[in-house]
Amino acid sequence: MLVSIEKSDTVSRWIFYDPAFSNGVQADEVLFPFRGRSDDDGYYHESAILDKLTSPEEINSRGCQTAAKRNKDKLKRGPIPEGKRRYYCGYRSATYSDIRMKDERFEFKFTHRPEDDYDAHIDVALKVDGSRQIKAQRRTEAIIILSEAFGSPYIYRCSCDNEDIEHPFDRFGTGCMSEANKTWHKETIEKVKNLQVKHCMNDTDCSKVV
Repeated sequence: MLVSIEKSDTVSRWIFYDPAFSNGVQADEVLFPFRGRSDDDGYYHESAILDKLTSPEEINSRGCQTAAKRNKDKLKRGPIPEGKRRYYCGYRSATYSDIRMKDERFEFKFTHRPEDDYDAHIDVALKVDGSRQIKAQRRTEAIIILSEAFGSPYIYRCSCDNEDIEHPFDRFGTGCMSEANKTWHKETIEKVKNLQVKHCMNDTDCSKVV
């Protein structure tokens, strides 16, 4: 049964190593990568979780299962290269009303869409228009703005990874997930400001540049 996503709802995003990391640190720029080409509907697609349909325990359990499945699939093609093993590291959450869904550069759509027997799955769709270069810039802006709505990570280590010395928590320390140690955070804020300023150069309303 599909449900509506209300303004007061909490939505979450799993954090996997290495897709959601940059230079050994979990980073906003890659929390929702929206890689590749847009689908036939004109949107790029990623996944999120509707918290009211699940629990923190299930979020973590599903995250571990997803990472294990991805590693199993990789092993079918041969040994996993160093640094390419998938690890589940926790999740970040946002209040739905805190997410900027649309402005003149981009549009997001969050749709409850159960997937792989997980009722809490949400499809996160992003649409950007313009030339190839403009679309790439607007996609970067949208990703940063979306990710900034998500708070500090809830850190988790799967039991199957406890003895794995290649785990990012062992390689980089748990500080790679700590808000206090995110040296990229101020850089991210400045990056999105600069992008917004560039966008506003030909726009009379720059009130959204904060």
